[in-house]
Amino acid sequence: MILSFFDRLFNKHKFVRRAVVVWAILAISWTMYVIIPSLETDGSKTTVLGIVIGLLASAIGFYKWSRTKEDEPNVRNDSETGG
Repeated sequence: MILSFFDRLFNKHKFVRRAVVVWAILAISWTMYVIIPSLETDGSKTTVLGIVIGLLASAIGFYKWSRTKEDEPNVRNDSETGG
């Protein structure tokens, strides 16, 4: 029962993929509204913006990788098929 719940949560409902995207949105929003206005120098603002862009790129990359992996047919490699 618990295993089927987690299977539905992670595979059928795509919980992890959506949670990563929501987490990235929240982290970026918080950074833009709280952290960046409190910074004084342009150098530190540039660093924070670079980190925010990296976070966004990582979240989008994970999402696209997960979608691609889901859409691919189950292909077995040679070691699994014995050939």
